[in-house]
Formats: sequence, structure tokens, C-alpha cells
Amino acid sequence: MEDRQSIDTGMEFDLENWGLQHVAYLRRAEVDGVRGFAICSASGQMIGFSVNRNQAIGAIVQNDLEPVSVH
Repeated sequence: MEDRQSIDTGMEFDLENWGLQHVAYLRRAEVDGVRGFAICSASGQMIGFSVNRNQAIGAIVQNDLEPVSVH
């Protein structure tokens, strides 16, 4: 079985330029030694952080963004 990270499809996927400026996604992160979830804009910029996944999703919705899954 191949590792997904090693597969090169030759395609680039750019959420920001795909017209999704109103979406955000989560990824695991560590900020100042605290593990949690980075809230990221479609461009990949971290726009927030929470130690709780559900609170992070709530923050996305509360700020009129749409949470999306990117995997």
C-alpha cells in the first residue's frame, strides 16, 4: 500500500483561489507548548486556535465561516 503523502498527482489544490474565501478548516497544532486545533483560512493562514475541537468549530461558525474537511 502506498503512503498518501508520497503520491504525486501533479495537481495543486488551492482553496482560496477556488472561490472559497468563506471557509475555514482545522488542523492539529501546538502554540506556546499547548496542543490543540489551529483554525485556518482557505489560504492556510492560522486565524484562531482552540484546545477543544468542538469550540474551534463553534468559533468558525460564529464568525460566519463554513467549516470544511480537507482530507
